[in-house]
Amino acid sequence: MRGDLTPELNEVITQNDLVCAAVLSGNPQLRGPHPPQPQSQFLASPPLVVAYAIAGTITRDLMTEPVGKGKG
Repeated sequence: MRGDLTPELNEVITQNDLVCAAVLSGNPQLRGPHPPQPQSQFLASPPLVVAYAIAGTITRDLMTEPVGKGKG
């Protein structure tokens, strides 16, 4: 994602005094402004951005915890 969050998300973050985080791609082909609202922004490789998106949280240790569990 590039640019600002939706106005609705910005409002919820501001009204509830939330501390939010974003994992951003370090891909030089994806240029543009980073969203200003998340107070914590982490620069990562594109595969790590996808892994954190699948995990749904930045608090998961991707080195020791699985991103998900399959049926097999």
